[in-house]
Amino acid sequence: MDPLFITFLVIHIVSGGIALLIGSYIMIAAKGDRKHVLSGKIFAVSMYVCAVAGFVMSVLHDSVFLLCISVFTIFMLTTGLQGMALVKGRIRKSALILIISATMVLFSLGLIYFGVVNEFNVVILAFGAGSLVMCVQDFMMFFGRTKLANPYYLLHIQRMTGAYIAAFTAFLVVNNTFLPAVVAWLAPSVVGSILITVWSRKHAKLKHEN
Repeated sequence: MDPLFITFLVIHIVSGGIALLIGSYIMIAAKGDRKHVLSGKIFAVSMYVCAVAGFVMSVLHDSVFLLCISVFTIFMLTTGLQGMALVKGRIRKSALILIISATMVLFSLGLIYFGVVNEFNVVILAFGAGSLVMCVQDFMMFFGRTKLANPYYLLHIQRMTGAYIAAFTAFLVVNNTFLPAVVAWLAPSVVGSILITVWSRKHAKLKHEN
């Protein structure tokens, strides 16, 4: 096997393992305290390293699925972290969210096209459609077309949870020995989406609310 690929594979596995463990802790631990902030930083760095390594591996071995996971993860992490920066007031408005979401639109449309021409590949179509929906949400939020008073806080919750789901999905797919492939790819997203919806409704505040 190519030594360069092996190097990035080791980096991908180690960083992904750290991210999965830390992310699992974050999912069940108290939110907002110093432990959460510190573990969140470790999770974000680990996921970035894992995603970048995965992106390189996808290019070296021409893996569309690894490319999907990697780009999707980078998108989720970046927008999620920008959301918290906006909540904390470290930035007033994030042009980065607009830029990365606009770029993601092109990637999403490419995935949808690729999924259609490849015998309607359900996994690729799901990634493309899901990413496209999130990009539309980002545009609406950026231009103030939202009824929520705390959209950036919800953005942070949704996207960081989504990044964890991506890590868990990758782990499940690689180690799956009994589930149908499509189930292993999509089940974490389905369950995660339900949890994200529950948490978002719990923390959502409308603009007319005090």
